[in-house]
Amino acid sequence: MKIAILGSDREALDAYQYFTELGVHVKLFGEFNPSMDLSGVSHKNVKIARVHKRFIAPSHRFESRSRMADTFRVVFNVNATSEIERQKLENPEIFEKLGEDVLESLKNSIESFEDFDFVCFSNELYRPNAMGAANVCALNEKTLRNDERLTYHSEHQSCLDAIKQARNLCLVGSGRENLRLLNELKDVYLEDLTKTIQLVTIEEIPFDGIDLKDKELIDGFRDLLAKDREQFNSEVTEFEKKIMEWRSLEPHIKAKTPAPAEPKPRLMIYNSAVVSSVDKLLDREGLFVTIEGSELLGGAEQLKTLACDRICVDQGLYLDTEKIRGLDHNEEGFYSLIDMSLDEIKEDMLKYFSKQN
Repeated sequence: MKIAILGSDREALDAYQYFTELGVHVKLFGEFNPSMDLSGVSHKNVKIARVHKRFIAPSHRFESRSRMADTFRVVFNVNATSEIERQKLENPEIFEKLGEDVLESLKNSIESFEDFDFVCFSNELYRPNAMGAANVCALNEKTLRNDERLTYHSEHQSCLDAIKQARNLCLVGSGRENLRLLNELKDVYLEDLTKTIQLVTIEEIPFDGIDLKDKELIDGFRDLLAKDREQFNSEVTEFEKKIMEWRSLEPHIKAKTPAPAEPKPRLMIYNSAVVSSVDKLLDREGLFVTIEGSELLGGAEQLKTLACDRICVDQGLYLDTEKIRGLDHNEEGFYSLIDMSLDEIKEDMLKYFSKQN
């Protein structure tokens, strides 16, 4: 039995470990973060192009056999540049005879494939939802999609250092990756009183839909809220003390002494709101997120524009149907690691073997 795990996240690695311990032949496919430890893991660092059956069409049905009689074909893109460079060093005389145009064409991405009995998938077949209402693009979002200051879902991790350096950060959505990000930013944020975080969520209670298995992340977020409130209360107390001292000054001294600045909250949560547009301006640095609130979402009517240095979006994922158009809608042997537990997947796989015995 051969299983392909399509994913580069924690769920994919857990699935690889789970089935490997069962003695199954498993291979992991995905675009992995360079910092990820894959020692001892059979994997290919590639981009998944599509998945389909080797011979049969999505509508094909056998009279007395399951569609599992045919294997899955996992097609992926291979970047040939590194291989070409290696061969160029080993056989320089051959490559000297080739023109530059030929060499450049050889470096283009090519497609390859491997066949498997079962396929499990996580983030590699999903795409992140956009930041606008109804999970579609906000105004101008497509135009800014390639801006390095805008990241979606799992992209946060590869840009974590830059995100930590942002002075004014805006998070859109109550997805798990945004919750994880807040936990990773907590210490940096609490230590640097010049940093601000703005969280925009359609929910009345942020992260209300997060799975209970992420209790540690939820507890970390609550700890962040509590410590931020503690810091703010301390600043308010200090401000009240200074303002009283300022008011007690002699009139001629008071006139020359600026009043103490009133503290402002650094962690702002805009719940029951959606993003209507995202913009960058020619005469001002940064990005600008316009949000709208509504009583229909359980909140107050509001229209506000938030200024920020970076935007991190996580409003969940959707399955990229273009990559699996060669499969049946409810394809046997094709499992989502997000929707099913590993034990459920194993039990379902075993059904096909019991049918054959």
